[in-house]
Amino acid sequence: MTPKDQERYEALLRQRLSDHRMKHSLGVMREAEILARIHGADAEKAQIAGLLHDMTKEFSREEHFRLFDQYGHPDPQISESKNLWHAESAYYDVTHTLGITDDEIRSAVRYHTTGNENMTLLQTILFVADLTDETRTYDDVDFYRAVAREDVTKAAYLAMGWCIEDLKNRGLTPHPRMLREHARLQTVFPSVTVENEKQRRNL
Repeated sequence: MTPKDQERYEALLRQRLSDHRMKHSLGVMREAEILARIHGADAEKAQIAGLLHDMTKEFSREEHFRLFDQYGHPDPQISESKNLWHAESAYYDVTHTLGITDDEIRSAVRYHTTGNENMTLLQTILFVADLTDETRTYDDVDFYRAVAREDVTKAAYLAMGWCIEDLKNRGLTPHPRMLREHARLQTVFPSVTVENEKQRRNL
């Protein structure tokens, strides 16, 4: 990402986002770059996706659906869940407002909340970075950060398990993409749980 592009992107975000959300976006940009350099992904693409992933997070319903009406409505489960609107609308906005056409960046933004089937490395990195950036303070965040630096796919698997359980506990239905990817990753990590990972790390 050139300094000129970063300046342009940040200027737009500062017009749209609260201070808290802006700090989070900058934090995800940095965390995604760290994970990309560790795991051999494109660090520049990770920076861009991380910075822009929440660019429509604070849009009104009308602003989200203006983009959907113009460029294509998401599936019903996303349309009915306001917590998922921003990933889909940002997917369109990075293209049509900022002129970004790189499919790796765009798809990472699109799937950063729900995950995706057979996730690419960049999609995985953004999904995990969004949950582990420097602004996150939940109890296990240091654990997930440590796992991510060792194996970002394992971190995504464990984080998805946590997300699925949390959604169900709140009476919400996890998106089918997340359920399918979590089931696939369970075959990759058949004996991995948060508990045994913590034991392995003496936590």
